[in-house]
Amino acid sequence: MEKNRTALVSTAIHVLKGAIVKELHLPVTTTKTFSTKTAGRLAVEYEGPKVGDDVVKRIEAAANEKIQQNVPIQQFTLPRAEAEARFRASPVNGTYIYDKIAPPATLTELSIVLIDDWTVNCSPGDHLAKTGDVGYLHILRINQRNTDKKKELEFCFEVLDEAPADAAGPAASKGKGKGKPKEDAPTGPSAKQVQAEAGDVFKVSANLMNDFFRELYASLEPAQQELVKKKEKEVRERLEPTVETQLVLLRNASYASGYNSHVTPTYFS
Repeated sequence: MEKNRTALVSTAIHVLKGAIVKELHLPVTTTKTFSTKTAGRLAVEYEGPKVGDDVVKRIEAAANEKIQQNVPIQQFTLPRAEAEARFRASPVNGTYIYDKIAPPATLTELSIVLIDDWTVNCSPGDHLAKTGDVGYLHILRINQRNTDKKKELEFCFEVLDEAPADAAGPAASKGKGKGKPKEDAPTGPSAKQVQAEAGDVFKVSANLMNDFFRELYASLEPAQQELVKKKEKEVRERLEPTVETQLVLLRNASYASGYNSHVTPTYFS
C-alpha cells in the first residue's frame, strides 16, 4: 500500500526484480505492494510450471549477493522521449523503464532508477543510495496464479537486519547482513522480532479466511455453495494483502501501547 512506501522497501523491490529476471527471465512487473515499512510484494507476469523452493532460494541468494556487492543506486530524471529511446536501445538485464502499464502521456519527464547490469525502471519516490543499505532480503513465500484474469508469480518478502538461520547465499555464510538505515527502522519491534512473528501474521490471515468461508458455506444452500466456490480463490487473493496489513498494524499498535505479544489469538490452531 502506498501509505507504507519507504525508501527501504522501494529499493528492495528493485533488487528483487533484478534477481527474478536473472533466474527466471521475467521482466514485466504486474503489481507491487508496500505491505508495511519493512515488507512488500512484487508480482511478475508468469505462465508456466510450478516454481519450486530451489528456485526461490536461488532468487533470494542472487538478491542478497547484489546487496552484499553494495553497488550504487542511480536515480535521475530524463525527458520521456530520451529515456524511452535510450533504454529501448539498451535494456538493462532484460528490463525496460516500463512494466505492464506506461505512465500517462501527459508525463513528459521521468524519474529513472538504475542499478547497473541489474535493473532499470521508471520509479518515483525516494530510494537508498546503495544496495548494501538494504540489509537482508528474505522471501517469505510465493503465490502462483494462473487464471483467466491473472497469470503471475507473486513474491512476498521482508527486509531484515541480518540473514535468518536457514538462509542461503553470501550474507548467510557470514552469519549477518548489513543493518537497515535508521530512518526506515520500525517504531515497535526490532527486525529480529518482526522475523520471528511474521509467520504468525500469515497464519492468522489464513485462519481468518478459513473461518470466514466455513461460516459462509454453512449458511448457504448447496447450489449457492457451488457459486461461491467458483469465486473463493479470487476473493482470497484480493483480500489476503488487506488482512495481513491490518494484522501487522494491529501488532505494531500493541507494541506502541507497551504490549509484547504475538497477534495470534489463543483460539487459533
